Amino acid sequence: MLITLTFIPVLNKEIHQIRNAMKTRGAVSFWKPELIYRAFIIPLVVRLVNISDTLTLSVETKAFVCSDLRPSCYKKIVFIKKDSVTSGLFILLILTAIFMKIKIGEF
Repeated sequence: MLITLTFIPVLNKEIHQIRNAMKTRGAVSFWKPELIYRAFIIPLVVRLVNISDTLTLSVETKAFVCSDLRPSCYKKIVFIKKDSVTSGLFILLILTAIFMKIKIGEF
């Protein structure tokens, strides 16, 4: 819980740094979705993944464990039929979007 609460100011700092970088590059408008995606969301996700990876390594090097019974917190994830159906529908959705984009002629 303490790590979560201390992460909020770090997140706020990262958002301000990305916004300042956007202003420096001249990408000030937040009304364009492609600008938000390229200039704000991608850098934010990359920085947050980097911070969380560093935090994870720090916790693991300090011998953090979830319980006394198991030495690891990880559990095996099994790919089930529901996952296959969801993946298939997602691929179908992407292919439909690509097909429609080609038909419109903007691809």
